[in-house]
Amino acid sequence: MRRTIFFSMVCAVIPAASAQLVHPNVYATTEGASNNAYPFRYSAGAGRYQQSHDASQFPGPMLITEIAFRYRGDTTVTAGSADFKLTLAYCATAWNAVGSSFAANIGANPTVVFDGLWSYPGFSGDPATPNPFTNRLKLTTPFAYNPAAGDLLIDIEMRQASTTSSGSFARAASDTGSYRVYTNSGSTTSTTGSVGNIGLIVEFTEGSITTYGSGCAGSGGLTPELLMSGNPGLGQQVILSLDQGLGGAPSVTMIGGAETSVPIGGGCTLLVQPPVLQLFIPLGGAGAGNGSYTLPGIIPLSSPVGPVFFQAFVADPAAVNGFSTSNGLRVDIQ
Repeated sequence: MRRTIFFSMVCAVIPAASAQLVHPNVYATTEGASNNAYPFRYSAGAGRYQQSHDASQFPGPMLITEIAFRYRGDTTVTAGSADFKLTLAYCATAWNAVGSSFAANIGANPTVVFDGLWSYPGFSGDPATPNPFTNRLKLTTPFAYNPAAGDLLIDIEMRQASTTSSGSFARAASDTGSYRVYTNSGSTTSTTGSVGNIGLIVEFTEGSITTYGSGCAGSGGLTPELLMSGNPGLGQQVILSLDQGLGGAPSVTMIGGAETSVPIGGGCTLLVQPPVLQLFIPLGGAGAGNGSYTLPGIIPLSSPVGPVFFQAFVADPAAVNGFSTSNGLRVDIQ
């Protein structure tokens, strides 16, 4: 039996699911027109790359929290890494009118959403079907995009890419919704590049729930699972819930502003750092794996946008440390 607890939320919480949009839309379930090496495989090792996106192919405003790229179906790729800065902004012009000047293409609200080393996985695809978007880049700063305000621009300053320039990423056909401006100069300081009426096929993720790390088991060998349902928008209702804990046991759910991974013994890992809020909640139910709670709340209109992180701890004498832990969860408030 679940215990239901109502409270006034003082921190935002997790969405039930994420929404993805493939751009250009025509490639949501269709293989790309051809291969494309830039910008993650520059033969010169460094360069600059911009890609514009037609706003009309976005159904409405979205808080972009992740960007993903698809390998070409017949590609075999070894794992690697790239060091770059990625900025999202509005286009200064229409998406299909970007010019050779990198600076002149950048419009309103340029925001650095990632700056560092990105590792991408190896892959061997199936040429008969479009590949999944396995190259996923989680943004350290979400970008609030409103297509009514203009077309979207991706700007990548590639400090060090793979120098094996093999055409591996899927790109769109000409004039299907994206343009690119690029230079394979060996430097990020180039002011101009070549303009093309094609671009990479990109998947944008909004309001994603991310499960990271692993919990540690308690009674019955069961590991608590932290879940969420609802709409992560400001002023909207969400429901935080915990399952598979020890029935009747006390629990604490930690809510913080950063993700971490710190071993705390017994095979358990602290996944939230630092905690800014702790919710002490007794679990309903009785017996191993039957403990749970359901916690409805409203995301305050005053909440700042950005990521929030969660992890639950359940007192359990059968666990190695005297407590079991849940997985970690991340939400980006929109």
